[in-house]
Amino acid sequence: MKIILNLAFLLAVLTMPTVFGVSPNPVDFASSPAMVQDVLETSPIAALKDLYDNDTEFHTTMDKAFANMQDPDPNTADLWPNPTAVNPWKGKTFDHLLQFFSEWYQLKPTPNGAQDEFNYIEKFAWFYYKNEFGQKIVGEDTGLNWTRQFVEARRKFLESPESNATISQWMDDPSIHMEQYIVPPDGFKSFNQFFIRDLMPGTRTVASPLDDSVLVSPTDCVLNMIEPLTPDVEIPTKLNQKLNVTQLLNGSEYARYFMNGTAISCILMPTTYHHYHSVVSGKVVESQEDVSGAYWGIKDFATFYNARNFGYGANYSVFEQFRRGYLVIKTDEYGYVAMIPVGLDTIGSVVFEDKFSNVTDQNPVPVYKGEKLGHFEYGGSLVITLIEQGISSITTPQGQQIGIFSQCQECGAMH
Repeated sequence: MKIILNLAFLLAVLTMPTVFGVSPNPVDFASSPAMVQDVLETSPIAALKDLYDNDTEFHTTMDKAFANMQDPDPNTADLWPNPTAVNPWKGKTFDHLLQFFSEWYQLKPTPNGAQDEFNYIEKFAWFYYKNEFGQKIVGEDTGLNWTRQFVEARRKFLESPESNATISQWMDDPSIHMEQYIVPPDGFKSFNQFFIRDLMPGTRTVASPLDDSVLVSPTDCVLNMIEPLTPDVEIPTKLNQKLNVTQLLNGSEYARYFMNGTAISCILMPTTYHHYHSVVSGKVVESQEDVSGAYWGIKDFATFYNARNFGYGANYSVFEQFRRGYLVIKTDEYGYVAMIPVGLDTIGSVVFEDKFSNVTDQNPVPVYKGEKLGHFEYGGSLVITLIEQGISSITTPQGQQIGIFSQCQECGAMH
């Protein structure tokens, strides 16, 4: 089964000036020397420099990464957010990387422009693009340990009052529809408080709440079908890469129930609601809130971005190595469903509601369709849903949203 739906909720985000903020202003290496020097002397930037100066293996791997920067594949070059003919890290050094992270560390995110965090995510993706040494830096110790330190420090900054300077820009962005959200009487005290804002009651309705045969979306997202699961407990994708379900569920015995099912990805956009909810009613029989893993390392960022067709035909196998959580839900009549929230890039944590964290089959917890399960903080994120019995397509009732038009400059000229 091919991926059949990429006009899911918030297609508008795919055609906005920013998609996770795709900006006409990609990151360069120019910045205030005073600011950079100040940040260079603080953790985690100082810790990165210390690693390079004192860990011979890390130093060697880093130098090899810079010596092996790869230019884009001509067949996929146009799929990048900001297409370029030359890898922007070519000719750069470790000092440029320090400067890059020093700027990113205390970046106050904006929905577009030079401070759009997606520019940094894209720029860093070039660092490990088809680069085995760059992949080693972000995916293996000691580089992996440092990325955790950076992400945690970034999370703490985004929870501090110093991070709230740009919130007004987000609230003024009409694509965010702040009229749908609860705003604290005294305002948002940090950027992450804004990012995990709650919807007004009744803003989202749950389809057929008493009909357990109806599966619903976990959140506002771009939906993609992944090919059927196979008896070897792997999900083949359109590009013939395989996602190991047992590994995705961190060795859970429940993985065997999904060997002939299907999977759906739900990719969250930064402008939207960042809580996720149960797709079915039943009992949570197993969960694990924090399965440690990498934050960066999508080997083919261009194909995953896919010229704003997020995830269409992408290789999802990388996400079995990313930081994630999972819940397994047993329904009364329709078998098992698993939900795997995956944190990407600068996600600080995958946070479950207390009653759903670390559940075992000895203490199953009832859950209702549409009930809140948890949230993501700022960064990239997706939810993968595994369905034991499988579904052949995603169906939408008459009159429901399947996409949103963007302004079309060329359309008027054609009349």
